[in-house]
Amino acid sequence: MYQIKTILNNKQKKIIYDAWIGSILRYGTEIYGHASEYLINRLQKIQNKLIKILFGNGKKYKTHILFKKNRIMNIKEIKDFAILSKYYFNNKYKNYTSCHSRIRGGNRKFRLPQWRNQYGKRRREWYIPEIFNDVSENMLKLTSIMEFKREFTNNIFKETT
Repeated sequence: MYQIKTILNNKQKKIIYDAWIGSILRYGTEIYGHASEYLINRLQKIQNKLIKILFGNGKKYKTHILFKKNRIMNIKEIKDFAILSKYYFNNKYKNYTSCHSRIRGGNRKFRLPQWRNQYGKRRREWYIPEIFNDVSENMLKLTSIMEFKREFTNNIFKETT
């Protein structure tokens, strides 16, 4: 990485990142994405370091700026994107809440099981509705998976002012 960062432009670096590192991070993200917080943080630190090496150009950039500038997702966003894309049209794990439970349960659109331990929260029955609860109403009304993917990535990388 140190050797190619000075030779290539940002577009070429992004292609190499996606082919080499991004593909490894995306592979199996549904499984390892629910590992312990400690292990996810270790992966995130490695990804941050690689991003700084490739795109930092020796300047002290914050990593979240480098991620947005180069349109690269972090570990959590990769996991959410994979799960949302896979289960977008599958209603098996998405049980809508009633109006009464939405008032008591906050702003939840989908009902979560009553597990209180970490094992239960790592099961599909918990994490799929949990991730879909964070998605906006407009994104849930889209009719095409390509529209959803485009909208999801645009929401992640939109400029915050």
